[in-house]
Amino acid sequence: MLKNDYIIAERDIVAIEKKFGYKKDITIKIFSPQPTKDGKDCFCRICFDGIEGESYNVGGADSLQALSLAISKTKLRFDALQNGKYDFFWPADGSLMESVDYDFMVKKFQHQQKK
Repeated sequence: MLKNDYIIAERDIVAIEKKFGYKKDITIKIFSPQPTKDGKDCFCRICFDGIEGESYNVGGADSLQALSLAISKTKLRFDALQNGKYDFFWPADGSLMESVDYDFMVKKFQHQQKK
């Protein structure tokens, strides 16, 4: 862990393995942007705690780009896991979690309201 490495965003998820029905508690964590060793670029670490080996460093030209790309990578990885091995649910009420992308959920809700 780096000196100033701390969690800036996280989400708890319940994952049910599609094939066998095993339940896993997963926490997605995005850590603060960190400068690279040479100080020219930045990166953010992403962890999917509860899924072995699911940790990534996502780089960018500066801290804002690194954070933006980390959020995009989180959504892409969530979607890949959802389309493959897991169904995801909100821990509080057990309802289906369709996306980690809040913008996706807002757009879906607005579309349903227009009907």
